[in-house]
Amino acid sequence: MSGPSARARAAQAMLVAAGAFVVLFVLAVLEYPGGTDWDPRARGHHFWLNYLCDLTRSVALDGEPNPVGSVLAQAGTVSCRCGGSSRSSSLRAGVSATRFAALDPSA
Repeated sequence: MSGPSARARAAQAMLVAAGAFVVLFVLAVLEYPGGTDWDPRARGHHFWLNYLCDLTRSVALDGEPNPVGSVLAQAGTVSCRCGGSSRSSSLRAGVSATRFAALDPSA
């Protein structure tokens, strides 16, 4: 018997990465001191009033330090990128090269 196919392994990696992203961002939300663009004095993270990138700030919008939450959110972002299959990266590179060649007739 052979192991899982490459497609199955890629799907598993993507599911693990998505799970890691969710867990890390929920933990970052719990650590976020507070502040929104509209109300810098707001406490905590507000799903509808904060952007996800607010969680990656080392200093929250209320001016308080956010060292743990920012690292968690950044790790969540990295986990999403690392979970993508190498095939999708190769495909993107191929599309970029094709677009470049189409723009430069001498290529």
